[in-house]
Amino acid sequence: TIVMMENDVKPVTLSSSRKRRKKKKSAPDKKKKQLSYQIEDDIPVHKITHDTVLPQFDTLFSEKMDKNMQSELVLLQTQTEDLFADFKNQYDHMKRFTSDTRKQYKKIEDEEASVQDIYSTYKVKLDIGGNYFSTSVQTLTKFPDSMFGAMFSGRYEIEYDDDSCVFIDRDGTHFRYILNFLRDGHIDLPQDPQIHLELLREAEYYQINPLVKYLRSGELSCTNKINARPKYSFNNGLTEFNFSTYGTWSTMKGSVLVTGAHIWTIKIKKFEQIGDNGIEIGVCQQSVPGNRNLSYQYKGWGYIASGSKSDGGAVVPYGEPYGLGDQITVYLDLDNGILSFAKNGDHQGVAFNDVTGPVCIAVSSSAKICSLGILPDEYGMN
Repeated sequence: TIVMMENDVKPVTLSSSRKRRKKKKSAPDKKKKQLSYQIEDDIPVHKITHDTVLPQFDTLFSEKMDKNMQSELVLLQTQTEDLFADFKNQYDHMKRFTSDTRKQYKKIEDEEASVQDIYSTYKVKLDIGGNYFSTSVQTLTKFPDSMFGAMFSGRYEIEYDDDSCVFIDRDGTHFRYILNFLRDGHIDLPQDPQIHLELLREAEYYQINPLVKYLRSGELSCTNKINARPKYSFNNGLTEFNFSTYGTWSTMKGSVLVTGAHIWTIKIKKFEQIGDNGIEIGVCQQSVPGNRNLSYQYKGWGYIASGSKSDGGAVVPYGEPYGLGDQITVYLDLDNGILSFAKNGDHQGVAFNDVTGPVCIAVSSSAKICSLGILPDEYGMN
């Protein structure tokens, strides 16, 4: 041992200091050796790496955790089985509940159908503007999209008066025709165009669309329809007139109408068109000259072959174009100033609502060749 003494400095033993330093260096070596031994005896300390240590740590961890994990897995499996059993019980309960609900729903449907059958035969008394009628719910609901179909569908509460009648504020004069149509699907009308127009308005109010179409198409079962003569005519009693104007307008007038409701049908029998229009059908005042179209100078109201309409002013769109072979039915209500047209039974809507009498039926043409005829009345009126 070497002892150095200088300036009263406390002697230091170098060997002790070296021993401490050696001791500090040797400690990690022992740990490494111990670790090397525990992990794998044949791996030198300086070759221990992440790839060699980690797999062995996983093995050690698995061996120690196997028992704990197994017990936890057993517990988890037990809980899962309990949950599955509870879910199955809930599912079976819901299945039984759904089956019972379906049976109850089917029972309610059957009961409703039975009630509906009874309700459909239920007698109904109607007061239509002071006219009394008796019928059944089944008859009134024949067309579900009609006013009666909705009213007696069971969706709405119906008000009854003191006489157990359902009051409807309409003119009931022709309501029996409507009931007969609801019962039988067809109708027989008297030979009066005024009745036809009034009934058409009532059918539109009650929204009985098949009857509306039936009335507009002229498919009424009148017994005297065959061989009937037209009620209306052109001048000199003609029921057909031929035009050969080659591009210039010419008008043929006919029966004079002052008041009331009128219906007639014009058929285009020949037609070689020049220009865009060619034909105009409607009514005009008697003062319209024969070498002009019928709506000349605001003196007439007409439906033009191009699908437009005119009252002497601007030509504006109205309905469908028409031509050779088509039939144009004219509906004129002079009491209300309404003029409308139908093409082959399809109503084109109200064309004018300001027509005033007296007027005469009229047709005009600017075609190269045109033949127009008034057909025997579609409703069998003579």
